Amino acid sequence: MALQQYREKQQSFCSQINSGNLPLEKVIEMQEVNYRICVLETFESFCKTAPITTDNKAMGYHYQLVDAYVRFVLSERKFGARTDADGAKKRETAYASLEKVALDGKKRFSSFVPGNDKQYKEAISNYIKTILPVWMQYLRLSKEDGDLSFSTNGKAESDSINNQRDLILGYLAKHPEMEIIEEYKDDGKTGTNFDRAEFQRMLDDLKTGKVNCVIVKDLSRFGRDYIDCGYYIDKLFPELGIRFISINDNYDSSNASSSDNLVVPFKNLMNDSYSRDISMKVRSNFDAKRKRGDFISNFAPYGYVKSEDNKNQLVIDEYAAEIVRDIFKWKIDGLSPAMIAQQLNDMGILSPMEYKRSCGINFPIPDGSQPGWNHITVRRILQNEVYVGILAQGKRTTPNYKTKKFVYKSEDEWTRVEGTHTPIISRRDFELVQELLKEDTRACNGTKISPYNVKMYKEETIITRTARLIRVLRFLS
Repeated sequence: MALQQYREKQQSFCSQINSGNLPLEKVIEMQEVNYRICVLETFESFCKTAPITTDNKAMGYHYQLVDAYVRFVLSERKFGARTDADGAKKRETAYASLEKVALDGKKRFSSFVPGNDKQYKEAISNYIKTILPVWMQYLRLSKEDGDLSFSTNGKAESDSINNQRDLILGYLAKHPEMEIIEEYKDDGKTGTNFDRAEFQRMLDDLKTGKVNCVIVKDLSRFGRDYIDCGYYIDKLFPELGIRFISINDNYDSSNASSSDNLVVPFKNLMNDSYSRDISMKVRSNFDAKRKRGDFISNFAPYGYVKSEDNKNQLVIDEYAAEIVRDIFKWKIDGLSPAMIAQQLNDMGILSPMEYKRSCGINFPIPDGSQPGWNHITVRRILQNEVYVGILAQGKRTTPNYKTKKFVYKSEDEWTRVEGTHTPIISRRDFELVQELLKEDTRACNGTKISPYNVKMYKEETIITRTARLIRVLRFLS
């Protein structure tokens, strides 16, 4: 029951991500939900894979996996969010209950002798059913919240940052030989890359010798990129003589043993794997939405807005749609994209970018972009299939979750779905415009060129275009 509820919650978060409406303060809450799903699914798999046998070796091997995971869950949430004395007492009681259930299970299965081949499977399932409610109770008392520094509640920073600071200060209190030189925090930034302002500032201070020791709560707070984490911890920091301490991982590079040096890369790999798993689930969800015709971009194309009832559905914006109709009409009348852009600017019509911002949409302005209409904007509108009711998405992607660089796909790789929304332009007019765009309809000195003429003017030279007339007549017939 709980697993299904968390999956529904996860789906809700994914929908908000797809529509660009997931508040940043909900990101950590989403990670918490993903964590719980991971734990519940793992326990569910243990129940399903429990061997139906009386063979002690097979049962022992399976139980060792279960016990290792239970111990992992116990240690994973040992440190919760800050709370008052009453909350701390409740958390301590809940943790003690969780620990007791785990210990009782260990005692029971250490001398477990099944009466038949199905008894172990039943016993391990009952054990897991016993430990899960206790684990759920502890989670409600210990989960970290996701109130980020730029959240609507006005907090100066996230509770996660507060917790990390308290833990590190507690550690430093036991080590008076250490002096705090600087605090670096990237609140709300992804750990999948190290292109973070505060991290880069820290690197500069390390290279100049201002700081010679780095302390983090745990390795996942340092970063979730396995390769880059390894580079910094195993190569750059030793080269610079930097001491690295991860408190919850009990790792200190100044006295790390060979076993520690093996465990750290493994933990970094697990942290990286977690990010990869989230990325794959989000990508899969995006693909599914595209294939069923859901609009998943952050901003609706000019001429449309997102439906208030369904953010994945496009509805016509009548004001902008009328401008789109005029653009197609003017092109059919013989105006070039540059001439259409000039006419729109002369009429004082806001460009798509300016229009979105005038509607209160936080539309980003690319560097170096000029206000107003231009021939590129007009041509993009004339070539966009969205205006005939076709949703073409998935035109670009990133190589993987570790890079933000876009790779543009070939047209046959796009996801096209017809009839997803009301068209603004008829299919006949759209196809006619595509044919006209193949022709050179530029004119000198503002001369208007009609597609219905056999001759066109260009640099005062009359050129016969019989083939063009034949194609146009074919569309008009």
